[in-house]
Amino acid sequence: MEEIAAWLRAQAEADLTLARSAGGGEWHTLCRCEGECDGTSPCEEVEGDDIRIYAEGGHDCWQADHIAAHDPRDEIARAESVLAVLDEHARLDDSIWCRTCDPGGESGDSAAWYPCRTLRLLAYGYRHREGWQDGWKP
Repeated sequence: MEEIAAWLRAQAEADLTLARSAGGGEWHTLCRCEGECDGTSPCEEVEGDDIRIYAEGGHDCWQADHIAAHDPRDEIARAESVLAVLDEHARLDDSIWCRTCDPGGESGDSAAWYPCRTLRLLAYGYRHREGWQDGWKP
């Protein structure tokens, strides 16, 4: 089951690379209705991404708020957190236990087996990406 950790690390590192290449500043939607969106006003710009949506159509204020809420600065922080949790929940030496969840090897608690429940739950957030395996469900 080492592949779940390798797969999850690859997902987080890809997110980190993508977010770093997009910049790291705080984004704002520049919608006319920013903060009080009724979903009807068209947004043509998200400050910080140099993308312009032309009159043919574009995202509404709710979508623009979602884009701005997932700016590179926040995505970098999330990816770094995933990588830190992966480091904490690595396999304990050559045993069947998670390094952090190890119950001392006596109880046989399956939640502490590697990959532990924490690692499976973390990976589950990426389940819609290529390479996910249903056997990894928490």
